[in-house]
Amino acid sequence: MIKTIFPIKMLHELHDINEEESSTLNSVCQAIFRNHLAMAGLSYQDGGDDGVHIPLFTDDNIKNYNEIKIIHDFFAKSFLKLANEYDESITHAEILERMEQTTGRLPFMRNGDYKGLHCHSGASMVAVYYLDCVDNDKDGGKLIFHDPAFNQVIKTRPKSKMSIETEKNTIIIVPAHVWHEVTPYYGEEDRLAVVMNISFPSR
Repeated sequence: MIKTIFPIKMLHELHDINEEESSTLNSVCQAIFRNHLAMAGLSYQDGGDDGVHIPLFTDDNIKNYNEIKIIHDFFAKSFLKLANEYDESITHAEILERMEQTTGRLPFMRNGDYKGLHCHSGASMVAVYYLDCVDNDKDGGKLIFHDPAFNQVIKTRPKSKMSIETEKNTIIIVPAHVWHEVTPYYGEEDRLAVVMNISFPSR
């Protein structure tokens, strides 16, 4: 008899902001992205097949843009919610401390960009927040999770997988060992998201 043990927990939650706040947040992130490219003397093509990644949660951005502070706070609350499913002793203060170790980033995708199968080794949890609305059935860019057991047991490409709808203003957080990919994106509009890893020391 085959049984399933230790199911993986993930968080999939809508950020409670209105359309005006959402539009402003998107515009601010677009501006941060383009300004960073210009100041660094980079072009979009410098990012490779999966697009350019720009740091977002820097001290200056959190200080200068209220929209970035709001989404940073939402990331902290969301990380805590999932972390407490695994360890109730983790506090909000500890989450903020862990978040200070990374800036998060803005993966920016254009028509044809994708992200191959990977996991975030070395981290504890990984989160992605979608800033815009994409029709995954029409435009691609699907987020697909794969059973992480394949890499430990058989060393082949996993057969068990799960596709998640990438809805606007939605955050998804999973343990960082969960393998995932983003299928090629074919939309006409550039696509922007926020990705962040956090790591916990051994307890």
